[in-house]
Amino acid sequence: INDMSIAELAVAFNKLPISTWRYQEEHGLGTDTHIGAMAQDLQEHLGIGDGKVISIVDQIGIMTAVGKLAAASLRKES
Repeated sequence: INDMSIAELAVAFNKLPISTWRYQEEHGLGTDTHIGAMAQDLQEHLGIGDGKVISIVDQIGIMTAVGKLAAASLRKES
């Protein structure tokens, strides 16, 4: 287990590209447009995952980290 500071998280998230994308039609997973980070970017900027898929555990962890960043920002403002 390795802790990440709020400052480290903020730096990593600020570097993380957010994109819109669609699955290729031949995969049969629909043609809806999605938004989010790419698995390879999470691996590069946060050091998580295999660079091919984003696990649900990592998604939950990312949302928890985003919540901590928001809470820290709100504390600074008040």
